Amino acid sequence: MKKIIFFGCVISSKKALDVISTNENLSIEAIITKKNTNNKISDYSCLESYVKNSSTKLIYINDILEDDMVKIIRDLSPDYIFCIGWPFIISEKILSIPKECSIGFHPTELPKNRGHHPITWAIALGLDRTASTFFKMKGTVDSGEIINQKIIKINEDDTSNSLYKKIISIMQLQIDEITDDILNDSVEFTEQNDSLSNKWRKRNYEDGRIDFRMSSKSICNLVKSLSRPYPGAHINWDQNEVKVWKVRHINNTNKNIEPGKVLDIKNNIILVKCGEDAVEFIEHEFEILPNVGDYL
Repeated sequence: MKKIIFFGCVISSKKALDVISTNENLSIEAIITKKNTNNKISDYSCLESYVKNSSTKLIYINDILEDDMVKIIRDLSPDYIFCIGWPFIISEKILSIPKECSIGFHPTELPKNRGHHPITWAIALGLDRTASTFFKMKGTVDSGEIINQKIIKINEDDTSNSLYKKIISIMQLQIDEITDDILNDSVEFTEQNDSLSNKWRKRNYEDGRIDFRMSSKSICNLVKSLSRPYPGAHINWDQNEVKVWKVRHINNTNKNIEPGKVLDIKNNIILVKCGEDAVEFIEHEFEILPNVGDYL
């Protein structure tokens, strides 16, 4: 029997626990999670159901000092920490507690694309592939030895939501593989090549604003990257924020029309000129439609 401490607070965390909690050779000693104060975590998932009718401790980091949490984890004497869907830094003094190691999860092709918002950036940048990666955690973010990595193709019609679902499906298969290796004492580690690494920055509100000087395809990628459950791309129109949820690329080679001009409106679909080509707003939250000829 291997003793596990689990960190997580989002949908992927819940899906990971679905697998780990059914393995009779693993004992989840504690689940460390976070309350979704002010609804700031867009894909938040409550993990309370995994501690009902069990001896598993549920610890909210909102309610405890780190030194107290370190003592609790030490007293539980885990073999492994699993950290899946946890967008916060875990200190080295916690990561070093397990008898074996702390295992992290990052949905990119490490060592490429370390850092923040991996699914959103992959779609926004128009990448054609990513990966689901488990690695040994250490003090520097996403840089530890790789334990299990599987490449995932990104299709042109993928959104952040559809890619998230793909990654979760692969992740669950990987957890089965990793836990088998753990129970057989056969976990293997592969060093990352730091010369191939880059780090994605944290996104902010302005990163979600549609700039019509961008190409149509870049705008399509932006909108897909912020699809539900994420907060949505937006424009500012008539002093209001307008969310845009679904768009379509339209060829338009007329270079004499300025970006942002409304070219046509039919059946609530708005055609707008971009820096390159044009884009149709198919699903949006305009309360009052603009007019043809207006500039967004």
